[in-house]
Amino acid sequence: SYSNSSDPHIALLTADRNGVIQSMNTTQTQLLQLPSSVSANVLVIQPAKITDAVPSYKALLYLGLITGSGLLLGLLIWLLMIYLDYRLQTDDEVPEKLGLSYLGTLSKDKELPPGSIPATGFAAQQLADIGVNLRLTGVLPGSWHAPQGAVLLVTSTQPKEGTTTVATGLAAAAARAGRSVLVIDGNLREPATHLAFGLAPNACGLSGLLKANGGANLDAAIQRSSIPGVWLIGGGTAVDNPTALLEAGMPTILAEARKKTDWIIIDGPPLLNGAEAGLLAAMSDGVAIVVGHEKVTLLLRARVILKSLTHTSLGVIMNRVSTPKHNPYYAMAYSNNTAIEDMLAV
Repeated sequence: SYSNSSDPHIALLTADRNGVIQSMNTTQTQLLQLPSSVSANVLVIQPAKITDAVPSYKALLYLGLITGSGLLLGLLIWLLMIYLDYRLQTDDEVPEKLGLSYLGTLSKDKELPPGSIPATGFAAQQLADIGVNLRLTGVLPGSWHAPQGAVLLVTSTQPKEGTTTVATGLAAAAARAGRSVLVIDGNLREPATHLAFGLAPNACGLSGLLKANGGANLDAAIQRSSIPGVWLIGGGTAVDNPTALLEAGMPTILAEARKKTDWIIIDGPPLLNGAEAGLLAAMSDGVAIVVGHEKVTLLLRARVILKSLTHTSLGVIMNRVSTPKHNPYYAMAYSNNTAIEDMLAV
């Protein structure tokens, strides 16, 4: 028979196995005794205290405020840059941003009351320059004389841009150059051009002529101004919705007025406040848009409106622009006033 105890190799393996088992048992016993021995060596110096105090977040709050303020300031600067970029700042931007002819600039004059006529001084000189540029830029080309008088519409995108000052000032400049000029108040919703001339409102006026549908005499509506060579047809009684009246009767009135004067200047309503300015533009030979530091988007919208209604030439006049008091260029231009008026009279 075969016995395992008689084999030396089996006996050796058995001894090794017993040794491994004994080593594992010893290690396990040591591991079980470890937590108690470790805890015996731990010493509590001071127990933790629980406090009711609320932790301070001021530092984080201040940091957040500073960061937020910086972001807000950056956003405001960015918006301001966009705002300025989309407003007219210089005359060079008129053809660049609008694709329109630049007619000239009328400087800000604190001594000139709103709605008054700049008949003398630097403003009058600037208006004479604008009158010349109307011809040179092609907005009002050629030589215009009765019985083929020219019709110029002076308008703006918004109210209070100075159309009355420009319209009446251009009339005075043209009259000094020897032209006969008829100014028509085309803003029938708020007629006020007569105030610039210091005249009382005419009961007839433009609204009366339009309502009469050709039955009224044009001469009865014309008022003589204090400026030699300048006459006025005031707005008359205000009309809430004058579009239909203008469309029906204005062509006849303008045709008759062309026979009497060299220039007819219409002090028109704002382009974006109704359809009247567009109608008047279609009946005119040229259109001058008076602007301050306006948004380019408004001017582009006005241009689109006019281009869709008429092929009349358009030009831009920048109003109330700050001008250096001591500029040799302006001094030279002012000294050449007579020469410019001679060109205006051509």
